Amino acid sequence: MKWKRSRARQEQLATPQVTADFDAMISIVSWNSTGFFFTEFLIPYAGVSLGGSGLGIGILFSFIVLGSAISSIIVGYLADRMRKTTLILVGAVGRGASYLVMYAGVLAGSLAIVGTGTFILGMLVAFYWVPFDALVSSKSCKDNRSYAFGRRHAAMAKGQLAGGTVGVTIFILANELAPGVDALVFSPMLIYFATNVIGGLLFKRRVDEHLAYHAREALVVDGATAPDLPGKGQCQVPREQGAPATGKPSNSANARAGAPAGPSGRSTTANTGKGFLLGFAMLLASYFLSSMNGMMAKPFLQVYLLRVITDNPTFVLLAYAPAGIVSMLAAPGLGRLADRMSPYAGIAMFSMLGAISTLVIINVDNMFAFAAILIIDMVLGNATGLVLSNIFSRISITHRGKVIGAGSAANNLGGALGPILGGMLVDSRGIVMPFIASIFVEISLVAPFVFAIKTLKPSFAESLARPAGNGTTSSNDKV
Repeated sequence: MKWKRSRARQEQLATPQVTADFDAMISIVSWNSTGFFFTEFLIPYAGVSLGGSGLGIGILFSFIVLGSAISSIIVGYLADRMRKTTLILVGAVGRGASYLVMYAGVLAGSLAIVGTGTFILGMLVAFYWVPFDALVSSKSCKDNRSYAFGRRHAAMAKGQLAGGTVGVTIFILANELAPGVDALVFSPMLIYFATNVIGGLLFKRRVDEHLAYHAREALVVDGATAPDLPGKGQCQVPREQGAPATGKPSNSANARAGAPAGPSGRSTTANTGKGFLLGFAMLLASYFLSSMNGMMAKPFLQVYLLRVITDNPTFVLLAYAPAGIVSMLAAPGLGRLADRMSPYAGIAMFSMLGAISTLVIINVDNMFAFAAILIIDMVLGNATGLVLSNIFSRISITHRGKVIGAGSAANNLGGALGPILGGMLVDSRGIVMPFIASIFVEISLVAPFVFAIKTLKPSFAESLARPAGNGTTSSNDKV
């Protein structure tokens, strides 16, 4: 009898626990990701074509990040107070509109209009991703959370691949057949406007934001409650938010004090204790520095290739472009791995291996070796990001939008500062220096991340307890 229960538990863990509309929700992401690759190409190209300086082109990119950082806090607040599907629709349509503004700026020959479009793009990006990430969190079992975020990354990669292929093909053909006709050369922006509007409408129509997974103490096997089986903190079948939980009643201190409690007995309201505030501040600071560190070297990968390995821009594109797509397509598998690890071990392992891969990158002189190591490096960076997304999603349920919004703001502010510091290092110390600096920073951030998570751990609305293969909860992560 015992082995049957163990087998049932293993089968349950092998199947990702998500809501019925999760797959539909994730598939829609591809519609809203079609313009990412072409837009990254368009901004510097249009900037140069319109006579912009290097600083001006840098400012165009910074507008996106700064716009997103500003709106993240606002949207995080709104996501806890209004329908998330409405915010996502606004973000999708608004992002599509930003493509029209940039397209108009190119046709008008105005760098200012293009800059306005990039700022609108940044502002509306947060309207889409902050509530979307909150929905990913609520529609997935906490034990499958990293995998759920990985699915989101993979869908983005598919959208980028499809949209980039169409956009680059039109761009090349238009330049060959009708050179100088910018209305045709940059016409993919019109396609991206349409796909974003379609994606937003599909999301509003097909996704039920009230359908969510919730933790419970009693294990559910084949829909039947089995309180005699181990599995505290595991997940149950989906239910409507606000519906009564079917797990055992909680007698936690939060519940006795009258604070709203989650299905697992943990408080779903904001914790304002000194330990929580210290841990959350440390987590945000570490996330800011981690993002800054990642962007300190990334903008100079192409420059390093051109200066050190090859002077052929086509080869540079072939060496650099696949890494981002491959790393995002691998995200679901990385998420499965992260879900089976302690977050401390995950952050430490992925960070150390990431530092090693960066060291290898600046010590190879072969384009193919560079491309292979770059894929590994970006895969490891994505893995760390999935662990952190998982952590942010567990801190609060009632205030999940605010927490994710604060994390997004810290991430974007770090991303805006990183290229500036990297450029200063390149100018003063050479092209290799940003990579060397990033190695030391990445290793040094492991301890602050671990400290922040350990400090926050008692306050998590969803515990860090991990499922073991025999159906028990790993004792070293019980809260």
